[in-house]
Amino acid sequence: MAFGSGERCMTRHMFAGAGTPEGFVSFFGGISAIEKTEKAIILKGSSGSGKSTFIKKIGKACENENYDVDYLHCSNDADSLDGVYVPSLRAYVVDGTAPHVSDPIIPAGVEQIFNMGEFIDASEIKANKRKLLSMIAEKTELQKHANNYLKAAKSVYNNNSLIYERVLNKSALNKKISKITETIKTLPANSNGANRRFFASAITPKGLKNFIDTILHGKVFVLNAKDGMGADIMLAEIQETANRRGHDTESFYCPLKPSKIEHLTVPQLKLSYTTANEFHKPSVESGETINFEELCSSFSEHREEMEFNDNLFEMLLKKTMETMKASLMVHESVEKIYITAMDFKRLDEACQNLRRKFIYNC
Repeated sequence: MAFGSGERCMTRHMFAGAGTPEGFVSFFGGISAIEKTEKAIILKGSSGSGKSTFIKKIGKACENENYDVDYLHCSNDADSLDGVYVPSLRAYVVDGTAPHVSDPIIPAGVEQIFNMGEFIDASEIKANKRKLLSMIAEKTELQKHANNYLKAAKSVYNNNSLIYERVLNKSALNKKISKITETIKTLPANSNGANRRFFASAITPKGLKNFIDTILHGKVFVLNAKDGMGADIMLAEIQETANRRGHDTESFYCPLKPSKIEHLTVPQLKLSYTTANEFHKPSVESGETINFEELCSSFSEHREEMEFNDNLFEMLLKKTMETMKASLMVHESVEKIYITAMDFKRLDEACQNLRRKFIYNC
């Protein structure tokens, strides 16, 4: 029987997937590499079948045993969970249904599917079939509209990014990158390190949500930068340098531009790097600040255009989130039907047994 360290556990919060202008981007496959995983539970079931509740109970039970826990939130409803990862157990529980479908690679060994659909009264669902199909169609249509607004918002956002790129002193940026990676480059190299990918923030129906403060640890570098000023270039270089020297990293990407790193941690070196701007400003008591605006020449001649772009972007982003909220309301109506059809007494008994196996192997 394994237990935690006895010290106070550390909990972190993040998103393993997020809605982006490119559609839903999933990093669920990288929560834990299969060769490093001891056990995994993949939950299958409809909305309202209790997946998030079960995940929360697993996480809390692990915290009570003083295990560090990573909570993986749902980007469509940040109060709900899509998974938990327990590093010292090398184990995780994840919602394996759309839009982040997960299926086992080694079903009879490491991974186990737990089907919550077995506890649903099918007759109740059949009686509401027509209503459910109508609501699901409405939800799908709203999701398409929201994604179109988000694409439009990104296009406007890119206009300002291009201006910042144009006035950026790339030579000065390269010198700054070389200086900040200098210490890492001198470390002895063994094997290559791995990079895990997540989102620390998300565009949600209830507004912009981030968990940045929970992921930062060790020495923190705060990068004051807008998109186009080169902070993402610096973070990508730090990540690649650390990996080449054999150190694992965790990269946290931008939900508006999911190829762009916004935050980075190098756990073994106790280093964290976070981008601060008008959308997210981490609460850092101490650390080193890098002001990327100092690397840019004047952009005052573009001020009027940039203000127009900012206002239009904010309007489109607001419309995106309003449409997402409308979609979520339909989703919650679907959940209510499934909740009435669930046999939660039998489900709770099965979940208790599964929870014991997950934590205590018994």
